[in-house]
Amino acid sequence: MAHRDAGRSRFRPGAGAAQILAALVASWSATAGAFPARRLAPAGTSAAIEASPAEGLARSERPERSRRPERPTFAAFFERQVAAADPLPQDVLAAARRYRYVFVAGFLNEAFRSGYFNENRDALLAAGVGADAIHVVFPRSADAVAETAGHLRQQIPALAGAGPQKLILIGHSKGAAELLAFALGNAAFVRARIEAIFLVQGAIGGSGVADYITDAGHPLDDEMPAAARVAFAVAARGGKLLDGQLDRGFQSLTHRQAAALWARLVPRQSPSDRIFYVRGHRKPAEVSKILSLTATYLSTYYGDNDGLVEVEDQWIPGLGRVLATLEADHMALTVARPVSGDGPAVRRAFTRALLMQLAGALAPAAASSSPAHVR
Repeated sequence: MAHRDAGRSRFRPGAGAAQILAALVASWSATAGAFPARRLAPAGTSAAIEASPAEGLARSERPERSRRPERPTFAAFFERQVAAADPLPQDVLAAARRYRYVFVAGFLNEAFRSGYFNENRDALLAAGVGADAIHVVFPRSADAVAETAGHLRQQIPALAGAGPQKLILIGHSKGAAELLAFALGNAAFVRARIEAIFLVQGAIGGSGVADYITDAGHPLDDEMPAAARVAFAVAARGGKLLDGQLDRGFQSLTHRQAAALWARLVPRQSPSDRIFYVRGHRKPAEVSKILSLTATYLSTYYGDNDGLVEVEDQWIPGLGRVLATLEADHMALTVARPVSGDGPAVRRAFTRALLMQLAGALAPAAASSSPAHVR
């Protein structure tokens, strides 16, 4: 059963992100180049949850295929594109070129910035989107989610001013939470200038990993395999590669602080029709090696996860739509090798699926019988 400590965190300054992330970076350094390309599970194994029809184009502008019952779901199209990439239809390409795209990176982007979103951008360029219509924002990992949302309030309108196109916002991990906080605080601007906000594997409800580092998570015990338990404990105590300057940002990813943020920001009226979630999950034995310890910890005490964030914490029910829950770990959809264990085809297929969604060319997925919730 998941453990939540509603009381005061026993956080020690300098003891958080430095420790666990040092271990992750060290693990990546030791295994760089050792990640084979991984085939995704068949479409039937992906838990595609509460998808919506595309919200991107006015109904009269949507390609005729958007009203055909044989349209694939987001998850099915993504998996098919990973297996064998097919060219996008011309009407989808035409729709893609109508927008300006803004990516917002997640926590610790400073450590692997050169590989963040680069293959997603390549897919946009291949679709005919101009390089001047693609932007990437790299927030400071040291800043809390609410702080970065304040910075985005200046950055995103400035990018919108670069051209007449509406914006497509795509945030990953902590960047997804920061984009959501920005959207909720700037609803009028979002309705006027933003076509869609895609929140990819967002650390929206927090993470049990952040809880553990701040002494509010489930304690280690015999339920976790012995070797993984020892390695995780050592990583959480002994990292020396990073300093404590990141800890404010890491603290904002605890369940307690995330719940407090959304309790303050989620209004009765919000731009929900612009907000779309893509969640991810993967078994601990199948994640990138950089995520193996955290995936095992979360699976043991919190349940299904993508290696860093529990599936149920990757959205807020009633606020936007879940397009799919893909069989993908936390790095697979947005970060290149060697950090990711998956090849570039995965990032490109994911981007093509986003473009299909914008054009109204994908069908709704099956609704979940047991919807997740932010705790």
